[in-house]
Order: sequence, then C-alpha cells, then structure tokens
Amino acid sequence: MYKKINGEKMKISKVTKLCFLAGLVLGTVIVISGSIFMNNRENYQASSSLPVKTSTIMSPIYIDDLDPNNNWDMFISENPGYLGTGEVGDPYIIYGGIIDAKGGSTGITIKNSDALFQIDSCTFFNTSQYDISAGIYLENVSYGFIMNSDFYNNGFFGIEVINSTFLQIRGNSFHNNLVTGIYLGGTSIITIAENNINNHNGNGIELYNSQEISVVGNNVSYSDYYGILLLDTNDTEILDNRISHNFDGIALINSNHNTIRLNTISYSEENGILIQDYSNYNSIKDNMVFQALYYISIGNSSYGTYLLNNEPSLIRRFEDIPLPDPPSNGTINDESDERLGIPGYNAIFFVSITFAIIISTTMANKRMKTIRDSQNHKEF
Repeated sequence: MYKKINGEKMKISKVTKLCFLAGLVLGTVIVISGSIFMNNRENYQASSSLPVKTSTIMSPIYIDDLDPNNNWDMFISENPGYLGTGEVGDPYIIYGGIIDAKGGSTGITIKNSDALFQIDSCTFFNTSQYDISAGIYLENVSYGFIMNSDFYNNGFFGIEVINSTFLQIRGNSFHNNLVTGIYLGGTSIITIAENNINNHNGNGIELYNSQEISVVGNNVSYSDYYGILLLDTNDTEILDNRISHNFDGIALINSNHNTIRLNTISYSEENGILIQDYSNYNSIKDNMVFQALYYISIGNSSYGTYLLNNEPSLIRRFEDIPLPDPPSNGTINDESDERLGIPGYNAIFFVSITFAIIISTTMANKRMKTIRDSQNHKEF
C-alpha cells in the first residue's frame, strides 16, 4: 500500500515538474518575444536613405489606416515615387513635398496608424483661417518623424497632434501660423527638438493633457502669449531652449512633476517662468532669465517647487487662486441656508424629520397588530 501511494506521488510530482518547466519555457519565450518587439519599436530611427528628387508640388494628403480606401498601402500604390513598408528600418517616406492647402483644413492628415513614417523636407502653408486647421494633423498615431520641414501661414497650428505617442518633431521651422506653432493634446513620449518657432498670435509650443514629453534645444520667440505652455501636463522636460520676446517665457498651469532646466529666457513682457494653478513638485534649476518684469513667479496654490541655481534667483509669490471674501461687519453666515438656497431651511428640516418619525411609528404599529392577529388566529 505504501509503495502504491508513493508511486502515485512520484507520478504526480513528475507531471507537476513537467507542467512547471513547460510553463517556464513558454513564459520565457513570450517575455523575450515581447522584449524584442518593444526594443525594435522603441529604438525606431529615421531613414537616411531619402529619395533623390527635387521639391514637388503636392495636393493635400489624407491617410486613415482603418479605411482601406485611404490607408498607407493605398497611398503608396497611387504615388509610386513614395516607398516604404512602415516597418522598422523601412518607414513610409513623404519627402520634398510642397503642399498648399488652398484654404482647406490640413496639408497632411494621418489617423489610426502605428506604421513607421517619416515626413521630411516638406513645406506646408495656407490652411483655413476660419476653421481649426493645421499644416500636419495626427490623431491616434504612433512611431513617426516630422523633420526639416517648413510651416507658415497656416490658419491655426503648424502641427496638431492628438492622442498619439512615440513621435519626433525635429529640425523644423514654424513661423507666422495664426495661433500656435506646435500643439499636442492627450499625447505621451514625444520629442520636440531643435525647431525654430516664431511669430505666433497664441503660443509657440502648447502641451495639453500630455506626459513624458521632451522639449529640447528649440528657439521660441515672438509669441503673443506663452513661449512654451504646459497645461494639465506631467513628467515632462523643458531643457536647453532659447526663449525670447514672449508675453511669458515658460508657463506651467495645473502641471506636476516637470523639469525646467538650462533654458535661456529673455525679454518676456511679464514672467520669465510662471508656475500657477495647482502645479506641484516641479523642478526649476540652472535657468538664466533676464529682461522680464518678473523672473520666476509661483502662485500660492502650487507647492513643492524645487529651485536651484537659477540666475537671478528672485522669486515672486502671488495669489493665483483667490480665497473667499470674509463676511462683512463681522457677521457669521448661516451656511446651511446659503448653501441650499432655501429660506427657513432649519424649520423645513425639523418638520420633515417629525413627519418621517410619525409615519415610521404608524407603520410599525400596524405591523405589530398584524403579527398579533396572526398569532391569535393560530391559537384558535
């Protein structure tokens, strides 16, 4: 009996070990495969093998990879001069195009795509002055480069990017677009680097509801509002930019855990750096600010700001979220009446409670009478 039980135990033990080893091998394969895929995607690079051709006048381009009539494959098949597979090492390339939007909403639109693409050495101008428009509009897009291109005289934005990730906007020129040079909304893991951005009626760069954005080495000047604005944006780095002749140089509004470092900010009409409206735990260090009404301004609603080696180190604290006014003449407000907006609220409350007690008592008495009647019926 003992040997039989022991043998069964040995069989179960062997099966358990085999299952464990199989699971371990399968898990390892999955992890390695996933790692290789992610590394290939995260290490995506722009192609240096660009087409040899002169600039070409092009019509506006519309690509939606969820639409078989307007996806990348259809675009390549209809435009033989443009090559690529959209894979790592072989991006779709749009090169050397001159796109006059002729008052339309965009020069290039790309939506719902995770194919690797590269827009290089193109020119975008003349989008609508009356509707929200952009030289390039990206929505739900990942893995792409916009490089060495020129954006001017567009109705609203040079580039507008919505709900997208893993993009690089590098080495471009943005000037005289009606509102903003570069606008990102709901984005993550995007690099904005080495661009020249000037003469906008709104902001040079605006980041809204975004995270893990790198804004590095840009020249941003002559914006009517903010050179660089972070609104509801977190975990972002603003590094080594030259920002001049804006109303405010850099502004953080309701934005947390950001780093502003090694920037040169000059000739701001009001603030060199502005931190306000619950912008917490931001790091401001090694910046040079000069020729501004206020060098660094921090609102009273923002806390945990780390300041180090800024020149000059003058800080202005100001009230950005006004506190409620105290009651006049030392009187105490009846908060319950004022909050509910009901005159005589306390009297109504008392009557309601009394009425509820009367109803509850009446119903309890009826229930007890029913129970007693039932019991009396059983006794008979």
